[in-house]
Amino acid sequence: MLINLIIFNIFIVLLFNINSVGYCNSFGNVSKNVFKVTLGGSQDDFGKYIQQTKDGGYIVIGSTASKGAGEEDIWVIKLSEKGEVVGESIFGDSNHDSGNCIKQTEDGGYIIVGMKRKGYGSGSSIWIIKIDLSGKKEWEETYKYQNYYASSYYIEICKDGGYLISGSIEYAENKNLYRKLLILNLNRSGKKEWDYVFEDSLSDYASNAQQTMDNGYIVIGKKWIKSSAALFVTKLNARKQKKWERTYGGDIRFGSDPGCFVQQTQNGEYIVAARKSIKKYLNIPWILKLDNTGHIIWEKKYSSEERASGGFLQLTKDGGYIFCDDIRILKLDNAGQIEWERKTKGYSSNCIIQTQDGGYILTGIKYGDNTDLYIKKMDRNGLCIK
Repeated sequence: MLINLIIFNIFIVLLFNINSVGYCNSFGNVSKNVFKVTLGGSQDDFGKYIQQTKDGGYIVIGSTASKGAGEEDIWVIKLSEKGEVVGESIFGDSNHDSGNCIKQTEDGGYIIVGMKRKGYGSGSSIWIIKIDLSGKKEWEETYKYQNYYASSYYIEICKDGGYLISGSIEYAENKNLYRKLLILNLNRSGKKEWDYVFEDSLSDYASNAQQTMDNGYIVIGKKWIKSSAALFVTKLNARKQKKWERTYGGDIRFGSDPGCFVQQTQNGEYIVAARKSIKKYLNIPWILKLDNTGHIIWEKKYSSEERASGGFLQLTKDGGYIFCDDIRILKLDNAGQIEWERKTKGYSSNCIIQTQDGGYILTGIKYGDNTDLYIKKMDRNGLCIK
C-alpha cells in the first residue's frame, strides 16, 4: 500500500529516536545563521540532495528505513531558514524505494526523482512525484524499461517547465551485466516526451545531465573503455543529435575515473567534478574546466591518502566553486585553487549548495550505531562553531 505521510507543524522530536537541531555559536564575522540538524530513527536514514526554497528555507530529500512501509522509502523534509523542521512527507510501499533529487517548481511545489522496486527479479522503475507546497502528492509517474533495473540520479527543470532526468538501465545478458546511459525528458505533467539511450555504451551511467544555453544538453558519467572506466562527457544539440563526445582518464592500471557532476558556466564553458584513480582502490577529487567543445582548459587533482567516493560541485557567487565528497569540502577559486578545505568528521556529505546569505548548507549521513540524515548550515568560510 502506497504511503503518503504528511506531517506538518508538529514537534518532530516525538517521532524519532534521534532528531536534534544544534545552533552553533558565532563570533567575529561568522554568520549567526548556522546550525546542525540530525534526523533519524532506529534504522538507517540519509540525506541525498538539498535546495534552498523561495521562502528562504530548505527542502531536503533522502531515504528512510526508520519510517514508512518498506525496506526503504523516499523522505522529504522542509526546514525553515533557521533549520527548524516544519514538515515532512514519506513515499513508498513494502519494497525498496529511494529518493535522489528534488527541485522546487515554478508553482512553489516540488518535483522528486527516485527509484521504485517491485520485488526481487522484477527490475526497478524511475519514479517521478510532483508534490505541492504543503508536501501533498499531486501526481506520479513511473518509467520501466522491460525487466531492467532503471535508475535515476538527477533531475533538472528545463526552460519549458519540463524535466530532464539522467540515469541508467542495467540488465544481464549471457551471464554478463550491462549498464547503459539513459536521458529521459518529460513535459511539465510528467509525460514522456523523449528518451535517449546510449546504445554504444557498456556498464556506463549518466550521473548528471543539464540543459545548455543553446537548448541542447550536456551529459556526464562513466564509460568503460578497454576494461577501464573513463570520465565521459557528451554534448547533444536541441534535436538530441550528438554534437561531440569526449573521454578523459581511464588508466587501465588503476581502474575507474567516474564523472560526478557538470555545470555550464556563464561564458558557455563547463566545469566538471570527477574522481581520478591514482592507484588501486584510491581515487581523488578531479576538477576540470572545459571549453564549449569539451577540450580541457585546466584540470586540478586534489591529493589525499584517504579513501573517498562521490562528488558534488556548484558554482558560487564569486565565480568560484564549492565541492564536496564524503570526506571533505573544498572551496575553490575560478582557477581551481583551494581557498579553504574542511574535513568531515563523523559524517559524510552528498550535496552542498551556497545559500542566499553567502554561506553553505549540506546534507548527507551522520554515523553512529546506525546512520541518520544530517544537515549542516555553515558560514561563508565553511565554519559552524559549536
